[in-house]
Amino acid sequence: MRKPKLFMHTLCLLSISIGISTSALSAAQQGDQEVLARVNGQNITSEMLSVLQGSRQQGPLADFEQNKAELLDSLITTELLFNAAKKAGLENNKDITLELELAHKTLLSQFYVMQYMDQLVFDEATLKAAYDAQQPEIMARMAYWSFDNKTAAEAFLAAAQDGKPDPSLPGEELPWQTLENYPFAHLPETATLSDGQWLSVPVQDEIGWMVWRCLESSTIPKPPFEEAREGIRQELASQAMQTHITQLRAQADIQQSGQE
Repeated sequence: MRKPKLFMHTLCLLSISIGISTSALSAAQQGDQEVLARVNGQNITSEMLSVLQGSRQQGPLADFEQNKAELLDSLITTELLFNAAKKAGLENNKDITLELELAHKTLLSQFYVMQYMDQLVFDEATLKAAYDAQQPEIMARMAYWSFDNKTAAEAFLAAAQDGKPDPSLPGEELPWQTLENYPFAHLPETATLSDGQWLSVPVQDEIGWMVWRCLESSTIPKPPFEEAREGIRQELASQAMQTHITQLRAQADIQQSGQE
């Protein structure tokens, strides 16, 4: 189905974190670039189109067919709206100025993260060790019973484990999903749950106490190492990035009002 032009233009704008203005590039930067259009004397260049196209491929428009004419039209519309916003005095709006500053910092931060993670190199032994340490994924179909207090939950569980659950309290069955998505995933016994087994203790949530029973479980074998290699590299890079952020925090002078 063909999307309305206004919808497409809005998504194109969203696909660029800051909403790049063609006025942001200096004449020197535009010197060797192909000029695709001029809007009130302002050049729209091939490099700008490439930036928009790259953002679209990674953002919310990744599934849309790339169309040079539509992308160029989006840049022209952006320039027209940018000029209209300037004439309306929006450049001097305090809230918008703060939004632009935050967007600028956010975009630079995102590019820094990508650059930092891309330059990381992990040898074969490190990747293989991480692969070997991965546990096979376990899927389960679970049922739960909810109670207002722990005492009632424990009484029901004790009766259920003896094979005498209260028939007036039917459980709520959930569809198949990985065990890590359940609120009891932190318990050591989670990985060894078998068909028909009750979780040994009630689990508290924001509403009350829940008693869980495994109806069915299935182990999904790990993919071969060669297929998993890139995913493992990305996971290790993400972990390294988190370590780097922790180091940056430790080295920084961070002061928060109202906290000691």
